[in-house]
Amino acid sequence: MQSRPRTTARQTELRLEAKQKSNTNNTMKANIKLDPMHDAITYGTHAGAKIPALILRRTDWFLWSLNERSLVRSFDEEKLQALFTKATRIAVSDGMVADYYSTATEGLVAVKLRRADEPAEISTSGTLVTKNVLDLAHDFYAYRGCRRPVFDPVLDVVIDRHFGGSRANVTEEAAKNFFSDDSNFALATRPL
Repeated sequence: MQSRPRTTARQTELRLEAKQKSNTNNTMKANIKLDPMHDAITYGTHAGAKIPALILRRTDWFLWSLNERSLVRSFDEEKLQALFTKATRIAVSDGMVADYYSTATEGLVAVKLRRADEPAEISTSGTLVTKNVLDLAHDFYAYRGCRRPVFDPVLDVVIDRHFGGSRANVTEEAAKNFFSDDSNFALATRPL
């Protein structure tokens, strides 16, 4: 019967140091999070795309990914939350409000901007909610069975006001610039 060579104390110590160093490197790699404003997605259908543009092009995917926490694996969670907050608090002009018209069967069907001192159009077939922000996630979870994305009417207003009315103008750079400009959002300085 052959005996295994004995491991010296120094060999054991060197192995432990190497293992600790490897674990430290892996932990450091695992803790490095991408910046959602600047870094592209590295996996899946949207690999290569940047989050600000996806919020405006594929709002449904962005909201689903946040809900499923799949983006948190790669991206900084606080910065993702900041982008979500901005997506739900897009400013309307001072003195203006946004009317959200919904029906039980189709969800959000229209968003119309009006002066705050003017009366809202009366909706006989659904519900009217008035806000002083454009909210891309307005009632997103209330209308899961609807035929069309419920945020499209909000997105149409945002595209109209900030991107010249054309979705083709929502480039990666334009979306990044939009989300980088805090004046586009009703954050802490303006009440809801």
